[in-house]
Amino acid sequence: MDEKGENILEFLPVQEYDLPKYKPFETSPEDNVFMSIHSKFANNDELRPNLLGTNFSKFGIATTNAHILLFTPYRGNEDKAPNGNYCHTKKCVDHEEQVAEAKYPEYKRIVPTSVTSKHLLNAHAVYNYLKNMKELGLLNEYTQGFGFDYPEGGENSHIGFNAIFFLMALEALIKLGHSEIEIGFTSKNRAAMLYPAKASSKVFNFKEDFVLIMPMMVDDWGLYSTDETKTMGGSSYNLETNCFVFIGSNAKYCFDIKAIKEKKKEEKTKKIETELQETKSKLAETENKLNETKSVLNNVIEADKTKLEKEEKEIAQLEEENHRQAELLLIKDELDKYHSDLIEEDIYEF
Repeated sequence: MDEKGENILEFLPVQEYDLPKYKPFETSPEDNVFMSIHSKFANNDELRPNLLGTNFSKFGIATTNAHILLFTPYRGNEDKAPNGNYCHTKKCVDHEEQVAEAKYPEYKRIVPTSVTSKHLLNAHAVYNYLKNMKELGLLNEYTQGFGFDYPEGGENSHIGFNAIFFLMALEALIKLGHSEIEIGFTSKNRAAMLYPAKASSKVFNFKEDFVLIMPMMVDDWGLYSTDETKTMGGSSYNLETNCFVFIGSNAKYCFDIKAIKEKKKEEKTKKIETELQETKSKLAETENKLNETKSVLNNVIEADKTKLEKEEKEIAQLEEENHRQAELLLIKDELDKYHSDLIEEDIYEF
């Protein structure tokens, strides 16, 4: 891992995926939330009806396709625990009678009683990495695999897994309510376990949720099934450095989720700043137009005001003239009356 090439995923449309959401559930075959989590681990082969369903007992609940197994302890009164194989998929329902009669595998025998090496997973980073590899079509066409590099006994050990199954394991444990997840190894040729952080003692006593996942063949760097597929792609995750390495065409590409997340954050911030600047420019332009409109309106208002004042002045003058004429008419009437009175007096004296 000393050689680091350029980060190939920086040139691809890498997305930031949110982790699955936890929803409350009961460990019951009637609970759709719970059964939808377990049913993803069921086999789809009608020739193996004992693996088509989910097995319930007071001991716990298990679903497996023979490559990966999900176990959940029964949470409730063990005396009332359901017992038998239950269906939640169409394939299982189509063979429900066979499933009910089939004997479920003795899975307890293959579950390790301890691990020689355990590590806390950066679940968000691993989930996003595998999700991007899957969506971008970067998984090995033949194996769909990736690997883990982990320290053991002073040496660096490698173990490989099917990436699709590993995604299933992470999603299931997160949906069951576990935000911190550990991975435990016994050897690179035996099944590994994923379980809630710091809960290994409960796991080995079947008192806690866990996923048992079978390994795949690995070489010194990546994950391949044959030499012919060696240049067809693969990847590994170093549990010490939290660094992913993608192998393709003899090139090594180191991929750091944190660095890419920071870069995406910077790009998003820069985009927001650019959009903000553009918005400010548009606001300034709009404000200028508004000021121009205000100026025109003010000029119109001022002109109208001057005209109005002139008209008001003319009206006042007319009112004053009318008032003066009314006073003159009143004086005239009084004079006419006075003259009329004088004439009447003169006639009377005569």
